[in-house]
Amino acid sequence: AAAVRQRMADVRTRHHAWIREHGTDLPEVADWSWTG
Repeated sequence: AAAVRQRMADVRTRHHAWIREHGTDLPEVADWSWTG
């Protein structure tokens, strides 16, 4: 579980840095749509 927890922390950190630099969500977040 520690590896998964670290991966999630890394993704949040990357997303936060992207938002600070670009002022928008990451493209993979902004362009996501429900396919179900």
